[in-house]
Amino acid sequence: MQAENTQRALQDILEDLLESTSASRTTIRLDVPIKDLHLDTVAAEALAPSVCSLRDDVSITNLREVPTVEFLEQERRILVQNDCLTADLAVPQKLIDLYGVKAQMLGPLVCNGRLIGVVSVHYTPGPREWSDKDVDALREAIERKKQELDSWGR
Repeated sequence: MQAENTQRALQDILEDLLESTSASRTTIRLDVPIKDLHLDTVAAEALAPSVCSLRDDVSITNLREVPTVEFLEQERRILVQNDCLTADLAVPQKLIDLYGVKAQMLGPLVCNGRLIGVVSVHYTPGPREWSDKDVDALREAIERKKQELDSWGR
């Protein structure tokens, strides 16, 4: 029951984030082996109409070696990419080719000094200037997720 409540709470957070940022897709990837969750799989996701799901896709692997996730690991702060095609940090090509991501924001979930998750906000229609309000919405979602994950006893 607690796992279902936690999953529903994570889903609600992602749906709120999707709406507040007018994004195409929001996801959370978690690395919590005791819960059989790994960074390469999507733990929860919210989608705008007609947007493809990443949830069952395992073709984007070794995320800890991807430049954007390396940035999160090192910097422990939100990464904003207004145009994934010209971004300084390379975005996985499959994310662009298969899922049409043109702009994204990524936020780190850190627990006990360790990166345990990544929250993503994707935009597919084209490049996009993310506003301060969008970044604040992601920051708030990360805080809400941390509180929810604390209920897992981490």
